[in-house]
Amino acid sequence: MILFATALCAHKAHGAPVQASNDGAAHLNCIEQPLLAVRSATPRRRAPTNTISTATLRHQIPKEARKLYDRARKTAARGTRADVEAAAKDLERAVAIDPLFADAHGILGVRYYSMMRLTEAVAQFRRALNLNPAFSFWHSDLAWALFTLGDTEGALQSVRRALELAPDNTSAHLLLGAMLATSPDTHLQALQHLGVVEDALGHEK
Repeated sequence: MILFATALCAHKAHGAPVQASNDGAAHLNCIEQPLLAVRSATPRRRAPTNTISTATLRHQIPKEARKLYDRARKTAARGTRADVEAAAKDLERAVAIDPLFADAHGILGVRYYSMMRLTEAVAQFRRALNLNPAFSFWHSDLAWALFTLGDTEGALQSVRRALELAPDNTSAHLLLGAMLATSPDTHLQALQHLGVVEDALGHEK
């Protein structure tokens, strides 16, 4: 079901750049409904040791920044808009204390994205990637933000890089499948990527 719903959504959006407007929000919701389910099947955002840069491993996060980061994650998990906004404020404080805190930049990007603060989300994902360029999830999250802004070329570059780094990144497979589904010439490739998503969700049942 997710495969066909996503392909249909992408097909309907073909030719219309996605903007942060009412129409853009409707398209984002269409795509994000399966995405929300997919993220439960995607390995969480703790990077394997071999994907973390040496500089990141050596970096000592100040206690106050870590405390704010941990509180932000717990707050956002409650799920209300007010909680997401409060979490974003804590993360903003965390990166102000420690500009080299890669995970805080990345998660702040996620919070901005959920609030449709897309340009700011892109900036945070790029900062996270500058600090830890081998972490697949920041590439796929950047791809989603660029896609939502209508930057198809940038989104394709980022999502393909995400899959090079982690072939099991189902969020990346979902986005790439949706994007490829907009053209008859790439429907078969789209089905292959969306099939990976279906399989991942099936294993979670």
